[in-house]
Amino acid sequence: MNIAITKLTPVVTTGPLPASTKVLKAGAIHPDIRVPMRQIALHPNSGEPPVTVYDSSGPYTAEGAAISIDAGLPHLRESWIVARGDVEVGVITYKIAAHAAGLAKGHPAEQARDGALSRARFEFRWEDQFNLSLDPETARSMHDETLPKEAHKVAHFCSMCGPKFCSMWISHDIRAEAQKEGLEAMAAKYRDGGDLYMPVENLRSDA
Repeated sequence: MNIAITKLTPVVTTGPLPASTKVLKAGAIHPDIRVPMRQIALHPNSGEPPVTVYDSSGPYTAEGAAISIDAGLPHLRESWIVARGDVEVGVITYKIAAHAAGLAKGHPAEQARDGALSRARFEFRWEDQFNLSLDPETARSMHDETLPKEAHKVAHFCSMCGPKFCSMWISHDIRAEAQKEGLEAMAAKYRDGGDLYMPVENLRSDA
C-alpha cells in the first residue's frame, strides 16, 4: 500500500505575547525558585496599571528562545495530530476552569484580571479585551470575522447587538442622563413611583 504523506512544517509561537512583558518573581519561601508571570499593559488612556497574571506559556515566550518541535514530531502521526485539533482547545479549556476556580476561591490576581476585563468591556477598549482574555488570538480572530477593519477596534459596539442595542452603550446613556439630575435624585424618582419600581397591587395577577 502506497501512502502519500505530506510533510508539514510546525510553527511555534515564540517571543513576547502582545502587550505583555514576561517577568520572573522569586518565591517568598524559596527565593531560588522563580515563578513566571506576565504583565499585560492596558491602554494608556485607561489610567490603570498593568495586570499581572500567571504565565503558562513556558519557555516559548522567553526572550531569545530558540525552539524547534520538528525534530521530535513523528511524521507518521503528524497528520493525525493536526486533524484532531484538540490540543489547543484542551489547554484553553483548562485555563477557563482554572480561572473560574480562582474566582470562586477569591484569588486576588484572578479578580484583578476579571475586573480589568470588565472595565475594558464597558469602555469599549477592544485591544485591552483581547490581551486580557485567556486566548487573545482566538478572541481577536472571532471579532475580525464580522468587524475586520481597524476602525472597528475603537467602535462602541460589536456585531452581536449592533450600535442601537448595545447594553454597554445604553448603560452609558443611562448614566449620562442620571448625572444630569444627580444619581441620588434619579434613584429617589424611581423609588417614588418611577417605571422601574411598580407597586405590588399594580402587577397583573396572571403575570
